[in-house]
Amino acid sequence: MTEGDLALGMLLVFGFALLGLATTWGWARNARETRRIREALEAWALQELARRREQEAREIRPPEDLRGYLADLLARAGMEGVRVQEVTPLPGGPGFRVMADGKAWILSPHPPGRGEGVVLDALTTGDRWAAERLRRARMAAEPGLAVPPTERWWLAPEIRTFAPRLRRGFPWPWRF
Repeated sequence: MTEGDLALGMLLVFGFALLGLATTWGWARNARETRRIREALEAWALQELARRREQEAREIRPPEDLRGYLADLLARAGMEGVRVQEVTPLPGGPGFRVMADGKAWILSPHPPGRGEGVVLDALTTGDRWAAERLRRARMAAEPGLAVPPTERWWLAPEIRTFAPRLRRGFPWPWRF
């Protein structure tokens, strides 16, 4: 092996290293540009989605027939055959008192204390604007009342509080 062969070999190794470096640099540049384009596209899509939701939300009106709308929501949420007789706004609160099949229910944007009730949201009813329609119906029933936006409303049985029961038996020191 002569000095020329050694120089040629070193030149080939250097050339392949330079080619690998240029290729890697090109891939990194391509990845940066692809990431920049993806981020710009995601930002545009989120802005467009927010704009469309806002535009659609502005066009939402409270239901004309609240009883019929509520009966339809309850049927979609799994309570088929429930007849809604009366829907009245709770004074000063963000909810409604609903009389359905002779039972009193509270329809509210706040979750019930005991955890029982029916959730009315886009997933259970199939109406993605159900919560907003109920919110606007409540604000239309009492102008000036601010009802915060929420994603779901709960329909729970109305709980009435009564006087506590008296204990029977011996007084406290003798009762364990």
